[in-house]
Amino acid sequence: MAILKSVVDVNNGTTGWNKTHVMDALETVFANLGWNNGTAATGVPCVIKAPGWSGGNNSQDLNRYRSTSLQWTNDNNLAIDNFQHCGGPAAPNGGSRTRYFIVSNNGTSAYRMVEEFRINGSTSVEFNNPDQIAWSRHGLSTGDAIHYAPGVSSPDAAKVIGGLSVDTIYYVIKVDDTNFSVAANATDAANGTAINITAASQTGYYFRRQDTSALDNITITCKLGDTLNFITSGASGAGGTFNLVYNSDSYDANKLLTKYDSNWQTAPTGNASDGSVDTVWDTQGYRQSENEVLDPLRAPGDGTGTATGDQGIIKYIYANSTNASMKGEIVVEPWVFSSGSNFNPYWKYTVPASGGRSELKLRVYRGNRWYDNAYIVAITINSIGSGWTDDAVFTIPGEEIGGVATTNDVTFGVNADETSNNAYDGTPSIGVTDLKSGSNFYQKHPSGFYAIANVEHDAAKAFGTTYYGFGMDPANDYKLTITSGCQWDYLNRPGTHYKIGTDDTVAFGTYGGKTGVDRQSIYSYVRREEGTDGYWREINYATTATPTAYPLAIRVYRAQAPQDSDFAIIQFTQTINGVIQPYGTFTIAKGSQHGAGVYDLDYVFQDAVMEVGYGTRSIQFKYGNTQYNRFAGVSEPADSNTKTRAASYGYLRDGEQDNDYGTQTTSFTCNIDTDNGSTQTSSSIKTYYRNSTYDSYTYTDSTYGTTTNAMSSSADYYKPIKGLPINTAILPIPYYLPDDFVMLQVATTPGLVAFRTGDTVTISGSEIYEIIMASYESQQNGLDNVNNNSTIGMLFMARTT
Repeated sequence: MAILKSVVDVNNGTTGWNKTHVMDALETVFANLGWNNGTAATGVPCVIKAPGWSGGNNSQDLNRYRSTSLQWTNDNNLAIDNFQHCGGPAAPNGGSRTRYFIVSNNGTSAYRMVEEFRINGSTSVEFNNPDQIAWSRHGLSTGDAIHYAPGVSSPDAAKVIGGLSVDTIYYVIKVDDTNFSVAANATDAANGTAINITAASQTGYYFRRQDTSALDNITITCKLGDTLNFITSGASGAGGTFNLVYNSDSYDANKLLTKYDSNWQTAPTGNASDGSVDTVWDTQGYRQSENEVLDPLRAPGDGTGTATGDQGIIKYIYANSTNASMKGEIVVEPWVFSSGSNFNPYWKYTVPASGGRSELKLRVYRGNRWYDNAYIVAITINSIGSGWTDDAVFTIPGEEIGGVATTNDVTFGVNADETSNNAYDGTPSIGVTDLKSGSNFYQKHPSGFYAIANVEHDAAKAFGTTYYGFGMDPANDYKLTITSGCQWDYLNRPGTHYKIGTDDTVAFGTYGGKTGVDRQSIYSYVRREEGTDGYWREINYATTATPTAYPLAIRVYRAQAPQDSDFAIIQFTQTINGVIQPYGTFTIAKGSQHGAGVYDLDYVFQDAVMEVGYGTRSIQFKYGNTQYNRFAGVSEPADSNTKTRAASYGYLRDGEQDNDYGTQTTSFTCNIDTDNGSTQTSSSIKTYYRNSTYDSYTYTDSTYGTTTNAMSSSADYYKPIKGLPINTAILPIPYYLPDDFVMLQVATTPGLVAFRTGDTVTISGSEIYEIIMASYESQQNGLDNVNNNSTIGMLFMARTT
């Protein structure tokens, strides 16, 4: 069965092509191979552009937003400055609150959390209106029962609020979130009949919520920056200790809440208290609680991302070390307050579905430093939508995002900066991308900067898909870099909207998954500019001398069933002075047969690229990974620079082996009149060859005359070699090329014979091959010992008949 050959001309075979033409042609190649997989979606929101966005990465680098909260960095990034230009003036500063909870236990089944409002009732600040008590964010509702001066039997009259009695239950009349009054009974509270109260002359008596079982294991909701005091002396009879626990659903001695960041945080005091000391936690500088995954684009190994402590889920609980049922959650909500933190608070807002567009979940971040306090500093996308358009119009109500209604509304539309300095009336905009399949790459930049191919190997396997990235070097028209990963994350990246074109950072997107396993911590992106370091998998697809002056094409040689139809050689060629010149020639690890019996795509993902090159008289197979290998010398054992789930890691554990940074080379060398000694490397394969015409010895004896010692011609061996290993420097060999791809060594006359890509070689009338790549020397002294009479080398060919 012969291979299928196709040729895709770049720019219709004319000169003057550009990067876009090259990427379009490569896209067609993948389409013809059926390698553009996945599910298409149009109008997928991918980025929020700050007011005045210019299209460059410097104004929209959202990489640092990938943690649970926007982490502040001292880089004066324009995303911070420009987002301040929308959403009105700074939101009101709510201030922080110190709160107290009297902790007791209900047997061994529950902690009872009775909040105490330490209102002294002796200052005008606390009595700012007639018969009203001022206490910001009191959290009380009309009808709530509160206990005044509980347990006080012999009161000090100077400390009693006028109109109230100690150790008495009263009922709340909520005025607003900051003020409340008290009533003598629930009926009066419902009717708004308040007790006339006057300030005490001294301090000392407080309100508490009524001590009932309704307060057992309650969820405590506080604001970021609040300080929580737990007075645990009343809970000591339950046994065990009172603990604050981070990112766990139950008590875990290894997850006691502590200080995680060197700046702005204060470690809780009295954690794991036996009741002899209070437990105090200042929430400033900690991450706010979160119950939704930060990034909805899930890599196969990420799971759902909804487990506690996983992928942005943040949870705090209080729990007893001995009694499992004694626990409750502490929810830390976002809040604007005058204090610093390494994590900016954010508010979640869902834009409702409308017409043909889906709902869209956003996060709106506000600053908490002196220069950006309470202003909007970022807006990120946190769901996968569809049906949207660029510059879609909608409004986020200010009161939903930590601000004031109307004043702090954020209106989206056509991008525009603020009308004047400190006007704060700029218009952010939404940018969408289309995710494609079939005839199109998964994602492709309109200017040809980069493209992502969604390549499916086995849909039934957990890691049965690989995302291959192709990045065009901005400095030239002859080089591209190949990268890959098990997931492609385009959210909160300019991606196809990125216009500057001189950078290759995370602006386009990043490969997803777990650091050190699926992705590298820093270099997990589409690389464009290789430079001189040689640490990326790159190919030259055209001549380095005036490349666009010559026609460019992509040739594809693909196996057919019953051979492995997932295998194909992709080759860039140029016609220069009438001669077809081969350039970047490669194949990707595609399909389930590659690695079969060695690794399982339920546990690893395909990532390797095999490049075809040549030496003096040899064809070289370079098998390697698709990562940045600058730090590969320290990649075993695994660290942040490894990709241990990549299939190639099993072979290329130390990327500096072979001094070719993650590549192993096998040379298929001509074995006809070729030195098999010092000029051959250990990776050279010597191809079997016998020729009775030359494998003989003729000599003259003075007695018997001339004698020839010759072998039988039946021992002659000269044929195309099939069953080619993709690499012999790795064991077990993960793949053997289909039989229609062969090597043939040649030694021909006359000495000026030239072998070119596209030439045919006839073995017999029914066995014809086309040369993919040739490596040879002309005008050699061959086996006939005639000066300059032979051309000797090696051909890599595909059978066409």
